[in-house]
Amino acid sequence: MIRRLLIIICLAAALACGAVTAAAQGGSKRQASGSLQATGTGTIVIRGQDLVAFGQVDPGTSIRVQDMAGNATVRVRDKAVVLKNRVASVRNAGGGFYVRGSRVVLRISGPRVSISAVGRGKVSFQGVGTYRVNDAPEADWATAVLPFDLQPARRN
Repeated sequence: MIRRLLIIICLAAALACGAVTAAAQGGSKRQASGSLQATGTGTIVIRGQDLVAFGQVDPGTSIRVQDMAGNATVRVRDKAVVLKNRVASVRNAGGGFYVRGSRVVLRISGPRVSISAVGRGKVSFQGVGTYRVNDAPEADWATAVLPFDLQPARRN
């Protein structure tokens, strides 16, 4: 319960920072960040810009990060992961993870994956689980790959 509360607080802070930055840019056409929460068994692929993603995975999980911009930070089990040729790959990555970068492709495949992310981009799922994007209701993963945009939450 405390972990879930911390995740919500971190997401709210990250979204607030994005809103302040957008306001400071004076009406820039840049798209605001969206949010994603997902839990399940299978594979999650996020192709993101200005992405911050973190969560927990069970042992037996593989995490691969491709850093398209050369500025990504990757941590698994609270240890920095060295990127070789702009790629970080960790097998049997049980525990916590954190990924941040301006243009990254994050692929997580395992028996139990729980992830929260903010940023812009596309995400796809293969396997069994649930996800929520922005303010949309929680939905089930599909057995087929279903990409969709991370978009800003709608304001009433």
